[in-house]
Amino acid sequence: MTTIALPDGLMAMIKAATRALVLACGGAATVKNLTGASDGQISRWQGDAYPDVIPAWAVGVLEFNCQQPAFTRMMAGLTGHRLTPIAEEGGDTPGSRDFVGDLVSVAGAASKVTAGMSDALADGKVTPGEAKGGLANIASLERELTVAKRRLSVVAGGAA
Repeated sequence: MTTIALPDGLMAMIKAATRALVLACGGAATVKNLTGASDGQISRWQGDAYPDVIPAWAVGVLEFNCQQPAFTRMMAGLTGHRLTPIAEEGGDTPGSRDFVGDLVSVAGAASKVTAGMSDALADGKVTPGEAKGGLANIASLERELTVAKRRLSVVAGGAA
């Protein structure tokens, strides 16, 4: 722990946000399970009497798993910003959630192509069945890429 002086009240805000995050995740037992931190460490992260603060990686793991950005919301507020759920973006323009979904779909389809081709090439020869499976996986990847391309085209202002 460093000896850098923090602005007045910041440590209290960090501790309060940590307690809110632990509660949002279902309590210390869940936090322990997700982070591997000991009961004592989790208690020190939350306790005002201790200088220990929750590490950034643990905040990321917990906020992702419980889908409650309690700590990040507090940090954004410190700089005059606020978090807005992606669903509130509105309008006809695709939002970030759409693009994240596209990314996951494209990555999943690409990994199926890679895995299928790796399996097919493992013995040094590709059978007709393996070739058909590879073609099906490639077609699926092409469909996912087309969906992503169309959505990006809307934002870019052009036709797909």
